Formats: sequence, C-alpha cells, structure tokens
Amino acid sequence: MLIYKEFSINGKLEFTEHSAYNNEGLETARVETDNEGIMRQEYTYEYSQDGRIIKETYRHIDPPSSSSGVYTYENPAPGVLITTETRKDNRDGLIICVYETRREENAPTVFTFDMWGDGTMDARSVYYPLSGSVTESSHDGNPSYSLKISPAGESLYEHYLPMDGITDYVLRTFFDSWGNPEGDATDIDNDGSIDSVSTTEIRTDGNGKFLFIHEHDENNDGEIDSIRTECYRLKIEPTP
Repeated sequence: MLIYKEFSINGKLEFTEHSAYNNEGLETARVETDNEGIMRQEYTYEYSQDGRIIKETYRHIDPPSSSSGVYTYENPAPGVLITTETRKDNRDGLIICVYETRREENAPTVFTFDMWGDGTMDARSVYYPLSGSVTESSHDGNPSYSLKISPAGESLYEHYLPMDGITDYVLRTFFDSWGNPEGDATDIDNDGSIDSVSTTEIRTDGNGKFLFIHEHDENNDGEIDSIRTECYRLKIEPTP
C-alpha cells in the first residue's frame, strides 16, 4: 500500500511524504519531496517478527548526511519496557545520540537523551497522565540539537539546552476523545504559572483533506498572537 500526504502551511505546499506499507500495515519506507517534487530526505524501516521496529535508516540529500538508528527492547521487571534507540552516523560509524524510553504500568513514562553517546544524560522528560485526556510533562534540558556540516564534511551537532537536574519547563497537553492534541499550556520557567497557551482545531472534508488551525497566545493574556494553518491531503493507492 502506498500513502501520499501533502503538507501545506498557510496555504502554501511545503512538502509531500510518499510512504510504503507492508501487508501488516507497517511503514517500510518513506520519501519526502519539497514543493517542487525534488527529494530531500528518505527513511527505511525494519521490524521484528512481532512488529516492533528494530532499525531505521535516514538519508538527507542537501546537505548530504546519513544515519541509522538501532532499537533494542528490555523487560527488566514485570510491566516495565525500556526502549533504546542508538543512532550512528553512517559515514564514520560514530554514535550521534542515544534515546531511552522507560514505560511502566501505573508510573510516569521517562524519556532520556544522551546526545553524544558517552553515557551522560543531556536531557530528561517525564510524562504522566492527569486524566484520560490531559498529560503533563516536565523537562530538564532540551532533547534537540542542530546539525551542521563543516567544510571538511564533518557532522557538527550543537545542543540547545543542557540538563542540570532542575526542571526547565512544564508542558500540559490536552487531547480529544480520538487522541488528537487539542492544545497545550506551558510554564516556561517552572514557577507554577502558565506563560503561554496554544489551541488546535482539526477539520476534515471527508475526502482525505485535514486542516489543523493552531492559535498561540504567547503571553497568556487572552489575546491571540499568531495563527498558523496546516493542511494535509491524504491519498491511498494499492502497491503495484
């Protein structure tokens, strides 16, 4: 099965995803093209017999880069699942980063991020449900980084916000009955007050077109500071 998704922002086509799925409904490959139809990145996926992802390969076209993520799963105790993704640069074989997610019954989900693969955690996030439709998460460090390519072709990774043992911000996310996010509230400096609020409205025409309207109140003063409209059109075809 082939699935095409066209993503537009504020009415302008940004990119299109071309995804292939196997008979079990698992995505095996995805190619992303820009608004001119030129490929800019691609992914391939491998799975275990029980349907869990075990490897993801990524290639970026410009600037050229390639990496692979290998997934391992552990059950150290009943009801506990630890998923680890170790990502390496395919050109030099060096570890780029390590992601670990710990899920436990009746306990918060803990996500940790080791940016350099040196055993030191650079970011930690804890997710726990407040109710069936509200999730709150606390974040120490920012598990994000920018990738730059040096003139010599080396990968240079710059971390945004380091982990220091103190919660940097708290995010509360609201979901509808289908599990789609309806909005969020952010305590940017973890002082107990909400600093910014965002809402999301989802519309569909029933013919594969989905519209996401995001409104953002940057200062939580009741005034909308920005509105962003995202649209994607879904098209499904059988595999040739």
